[in-house]
Amino acid sequence: MPDIEPQVDISPRPSRVGSAIGALLRTRIMAGLVTVLPIFVTFIVVSFVFGLMRDSSRWLVEGFLHGEWLSVLPASWRTGFRVWTPEELQHPGLQWGIAIFSVFLTIFLLYVIGLLTANFLGRRAVALMETLVDRLPLIKTIYRATKQVLETFSGSDGKQKFQRVVLLPFMAPGVKTIGFVTSTFQDPNTGEELCTIFYATTPNPTTGFILVVPKSQLVELDWTMEEAAKAIISGGIILPAPLSFVNAPAPEASRREPRGAARVNQAVTTTGP
Repeated sequence: MPDIEPQVDISPRPSRVGSAIGALLRTRIMAGLVTVLPIFVTFIVVSFVFGLMRDSSRWLVEGFLHGEWLSVLPASWRTGFRVWTPEELQHPGLQWGIAIFSVFLTIFLLYVIGLLTANFLGRRAVALMETLVDRLPLIKTIYRATKQVLETFSGSDGKQKFQRVVLLPFMAPGVKTIGFVTSTFQDPNTGEELCTIFYATTPNPTTGFILVVPKSQLVELDWTMEEAAKAIISGGIILPAPLSFVNAPAPEASRREPRGAARVNQAVTTTGP
């Protein structure tokens, strides 16, 4: 039989230097991305909020500088007011000044509106407006949903919507997820204490499900609402503290002797042999 020569693998193998350089490049690029991306997202969000607050009051500031409101005043009162032309208002420095002043004006107007709605007349005016809105089929749905979401996360009615953070059973035995306790009540038939839980989804915690769970199945977490939101948004990457599937034992009350007993013990000690 003819001898069969062993086949030799002559395919090029990646060099260790090339692999090391590729790994180094990936590491450095990811490090740069982790550094730059949060700054970029923060800039986009701040720019959006700044632009929204600026545009809310900019028309008032520019209308005041144009002098359009002077037409409603008597001629003798119009002296001393300078009217800015549209060309003058396009100056870059003046545009920045108008933008910053518009933001502060929006904040001031929001404060005034909140101050007015805190009294009786303001609440009646808001109630009248909501009555009119409730007569519009599509608009009332959007308005009510938006108002409920804002009240839930801001607690503007003086009540704490999210009371505490807990672990609750989820999907299968031995599996738990993070939830927010929104209310506690008793079962009218059994008297068992139940809790309504808002289960927020990842990575958008503004959506989720409402669950009703017995309080005995919940595990209390010593987390703030902000820490829980970070854990949910990050998909569990950012955890404020290690988790435990059991509740921490309640601290034992310190046992103190009454003052009379302490005095008697002291007297016995001092008079003893």
